[in-house]
Amino acid sequence: MVEDDQDTAETLRSLLDLCGYLVVVARTSQQGIEAARQMEPHIVLCDIGLPDSDGYIVGSVLRQSGATAGARLIAVTGQGGPQNRPRDRFRDRSQAQKRLSAGSRMFPLLRGKKDT
Repeated sequence: MVEDDQDTAETLRSLLDLCGYLVVVARTSQQGIEAARQMEPHIVLCDIGLPDSDGYIVGSVLRQSGATAGARLIAVTGQGGPQNRPRDRFRDRSQAQKRLSAGSRMFPLLRGKKDT
């Protein structure tokens, strides 16, 4: 997970830990890219607004890297406006655009199920 806000990161980490996921938290885009390349995760949750870059750049870099190109990218943001909805770099090529707006909608994304 790439999230600069400590409270958000710890809350999501705790929730995901309880559900059995192994969670590594990076606080900047650069740390997130480096961690993802080392860990080769199946899923990356990434904040859109990061201090050193934005989450869209993180998604673009991960899509271009062989070790992370297949990872499911889930954009996370506290901003709800249309300008903050996930762009193409955060979409699975095989699925329609998804907007993560509540915790209950996150779990189907983590399991790879389509929104209904």
